[in-house]
Amino acid sequence: MNYSVADLVKITGITRRTLHYYDKIGLLSPQRNPDNDYRFYGQEDLLRLQEILFLKAVGLSLAEIKDFLERGRSEQQELLKGYQVRLKDKIAYLQKLACGVENYLDGQPILELDLELTRPLKEQYQSEAEYRFGQTAAFQSFKKKQENLSLEEKDQQGQDIERELSAIFERLYQQRHLPVSADSIQAEIAQWRTSLAKVMEVDQAVLQGIALSYQKDARFHDYFDRKYGAGFADYLSQAIYFYLDTH
Repeated sequence: MNYSVADLVKITGITRRTLHYYDKIGLLSPQRNPDNDYRFYGQEDLLRLQEILFLKAVGLSLAEIKDFLERGRSEQQELLKGYQVRLKDKIAYLQKLACGVENYLDGQPILELDLELTRPLKEQYQSEAEYRFGQTAAFQSFKKKQENLSLEEKDQQGQDIERELSAIFERLYQQRHLPVSADSIQAEIAQWRTSLAKVMEVDQAVLQGIALSYQKDARFHDYFDRKYGAGFADYLSQAIYFYLDTH
């Protein structure tokens, strides 16, 4: 059975341009009728093209496909086992990425997403924080306290502080109808400061910087507004500013 270019396009869905390119790079070349120089593909060419499309879907580059097809069957089997592992790793990564998207939509901060990027997001933020605030007394005190803790203690401390802050933010959200000067609002801000003081020194400048980050850093601003509702990030920042003006 012989097939024209149009036949292969119709059968496989591939484009003429792609077939011409495969011919150009020596991946799949048509045969020619010696009588009229008519280009055609045989049954084996169709099977080779389908194998090329399969390997391309697996994730192989054209150069890898060409090398693969030039090998013997036993070598191809061993190579495919390696490609299978790579494909499973890719599937696992995509599943993890999909889970990250779901968690982000549910309100989890982007810095807490467990994603394998060039560097984990938490590590990136830690490096960013050290770059920006590494010379401040607050950061140095935080770093010194962290150095005296084991990994388990660091994790436990982080979880405890996160729970405390989340509870404070939740109570503030429930009272967001009150002015930021209300006693109950200011009591929550005082508790917020006490929680932060467990891990670092907190003076006026540090607290003002945090409030500014809540308001201006899109990562924090979007997180608060997405989890608690539009305007909450600004409300929280204003409550902190009022606290700083009166203490």
